[in-house]
Parts: sequence; structure tokens; C-alpha cells
Amino acid sequence: MFFACTDQVRNADALQALLSADETARMRRFFAAANAHEYLVAHALLRLALSRFAAVEPLAWMFRPQEFGRPVVAGPAGAPPLTFSLSHTKGLVACAVAYDRQVGVDVEWQARATDGLGIAEQFFSRAEVAWLRAQPAPQQPHSFLQLWTLKEAYLKARGVGLALPLDGFSFAPSADGDIGLSFSQSIDDDPARWQFLQQCPSPAHVLAVAAHVQPDQPVHIAVNPWTL
Repeated sequence: MFFACTDQVRNADALQALLSADETARMRRFFAAANAHEYLVAHALLRLALSRFAAVEPLAWMFRPQEFGRPVVAGPAGAPPLTFSLSHTKGLVACAVAYDRQVGVDVEWQARATDGLGIAEQFFSRAEVAWLRAQPAPQQPHSFLQLWTLKEAYLKARGVGLALPLDGFSFAPSADGDIGLSFSQSIDDDPARWQFLQQCPSPAHVLAVAAHVQPDQPVHIAVNPWTL
């Protein structure tokens, strides 16, 4: 998994040369320059990251949307079965790449104004709300984003968006880095089939990665900065 700080990009023109015509057109439709820049960095990082794992030029990658809109690799012919997940927020983009397995990543800016506890009480599981309420008040905004990024990473890995109820799966982060996961009867899944990693790639951001695994066969999730 790779991340890049959007305010540290050294050559935006070189990155734009990596985008397809459709991506360039979409980038130019953004009204805010900051949003266009985030899109540029995110999609350039995706292409560069995929090419780290295959003998394919960054510009040659092709994508198509799945049923719920998640993009997947569609070419070129002969490319390995790589999967990916992309996320961006103010100041940071993140891209997770895996080989023939479901993967999801989410990154959030910690300073965004939001009623975390109110959102949790409305949408999260009872156990998550209780865990969030148990955190010291100054810590609750960060703790909420811990839960939020984990939930988003899992949903992205499943590729079904919000088709799964947010209160149907419950995370339990711990101080030692272990992340517990449980499911209600409404979701047909097994916690043993998932591995998670959570980090703060910068003082301003929270990041979570979800990877599908075979039972008793954990994967190594590495988080690496990328200079663009």
C-alpha cells in the first residue's frame, strides 16, 4: 500500500501525462483546483503503483466499473490479476494493490468538522458506540475516524458500497494494534477471512487497509510513502 502527500508533488505535468483522456477530462471538470489536484495525484499514483507489480507502462492500464461502481483492472491483455483500492482526502492520497484478492483502503483528514458520535449513534453498531463513548472526550474525534476508516476499507474491499448495513459489522480497535471484527446475522462473512492494518501516515490523517485472506494464512500489509 502506498500513500503520497498532495502538497509535496514536484511535477504535476509529468503526472498528468500518465492519465488517460477520460481521466484528464474528468479532472478538468472539477471546479476547485484542490479537488482536481487530489484526483490527479490519486490516479497517477494508482497507475504507478500497478506498474510496480507488472511489466506494464502506467499509461497502458485500462479500467472498467463493476456492478456497484468500483473500478477494476480491464487491461491490457496478459496483465496479472491485480486488484486495487484508491482513497483520497485533503492533503493525502492512498492506493492499495494486491494480487488476486479483495483489498480496500480508506484515508481521512483528522481536522474535518463532523459530529462523529452523532453519526455513530445513528449508523454504527451498539458495541462500536459503547467503545466510542468509553474514549476520553478529546480522543473521540480520532477514535471515530478509526472506526470510520476501518468500515470504509472493509466496504471497499467487498466492493458493494453501502449495500451492507453499517451496523451489521462491528470493529473493536485495541491499544496494541489488534483489530477485532464481528458480524451480525444479516451479513454472511467470517472475521477469520479478513486482515486489517491501521496507521496515521501523517499527523493529520488516519488510514485503514482491509485485505481478504485464507484462514490461517495471513498476508503482509506494508504502508509505504511515495514521492511524486
